[in-house]
Amino acid sequence: MFNTDEKIVICSKGKIYKTHPPTDFEDQCGICLWVESDLPERVPITVKIFDKFFTTLDEIRDIKLNEILK
Repeated sequence: MFNTDEKIVICSKGKIYKTHPPTDFEDQCGICLWVESDLPERVPITVKIFDKFFTTLDEIRDIKLNEILK
């Protein structure tokens, strides 16, 4: 995923990142969570960006279950 302002890579595919929930104010502003990436500071992620670039553990579980049940 890229930071559109500076074209810096924020996250790499296949890597697991530590996240932090937003405060109530940040949540109202559209921030879904904060990601601790390889950058020196945490990066805010909106719901739209999360849905486009990230997979939840539940989605991974469902994919693996469907592969087993085939």
